[in-house]
Amino acid sequence: KAELEALPEVLRTCAITIEPVEVDAFGVRELQQYQTSFIAFEPREFFGMTEVEWVEGDPDAAGDRLEAGSAVIVAREFRVAQGLGLGDTFRCVKNGETHEFDIVGVVTSPGIELVSKFFNIGEEFNQQAMHAVFGSRKDLKEKLGSDQIHLIQIDLDEGVDDAEAIANVREAMFKYGILDAGSGREIRDQIVGFMRSGLLAMSSVAIVSMIIACLGVANLIAAGVEMRRFEFGVLRSLGGQRGLLARLVLGETLIVAIAASILGTAMGLQGVLAGQRLYALLLGIEYTIRPPIDAISAGWAFVIGLALLAAWPTAWKVMRRDTRELIASRA
Repeated sequence: KAELEALPEVLRTCAITIEPVEVDAFGVRELQQYQTSFIAFEPREFFGMTEVEWVEGDPDAAGDRLEAGSAVIVAREFRVAQGLGLGDTFRCVKNGETHEFDIVGVVTSPGIELVSKFFNIGEEFNQQAMHAVFGSRKDLKEKLGSDQIHLIQIDLDEGVDDAEAIANVREAMFKYGILDAGSGREIRDQIVGFMRSGLLAMSSVAIVSMIIACLGVANLIAAGVEMRRFEFGVLRSLGGQRGLLARLVLGETLIVAIAASILGTAMGLQGVLAGQRLYALLLGIEYTIRPPIDAISAGWAFVIGLALLAAWPTAWKVMRRDTRELIASRA
């Protein structure tokens, strides 16, 4: 740590330990066994380096209580799922022993558990872990029986090049067995890139599904037209224009496409509402429903346009048929 702080681009550091503990706050125990990350640090150093959004509690008072011991700050998800908040008691199990801590604050998680997964710290993180609680290294040693250091958070000087600074850190720490280092911006960019790739893959699957569905509608329309050729012949013999037959076919297709769009949108919103409720009850994650009007409108236009395009060959075919041919089909 002292050698790190001696680097010119490093302003200050904070040692962090991420220890998995067992809780019963999330999920269904009969189906899944979730753990929680107990993130231990020196409170004053950590809060001086990290911008934390406080939901409940006061930073100064919480820091004093953390340094005194037997206190933790919990992520907002604990309040959502279990109603745990300022003044309540947090219980966890480590090595078969139950430990109790006073909750002195509720915060939105700064994502350190995400960083731990990014660097794949420790074999124990192969287990499922949900959210985090934040405590002092004093409690980590006295209650959880560990004094390991998994991460060293570094505050870099403004204006330095991230890549160059990280390279210097790696070089300085290599002899201590620390082989990896990264910046918050680098991790954020990689997460954003991963999410974009995932959304692109899911969107591609959705587009292919819509194309297949529209082709199915075209087959349905074609079968319906074949069954009603005599009716179309009667309309033509009574003075109906050829374009009328095409408009009837395309109109039927339009009704099917609009109905499918309305039903699909309603089912999607229902699925989002159900997912929102499940995530809140089981995982403590609050999602805000914000239907993307532009994307929904584009999807409607795509489905309707593709359905009409798929049905157009059938409409063109029936429009070009002779009246006698249509009427004779009844025989």
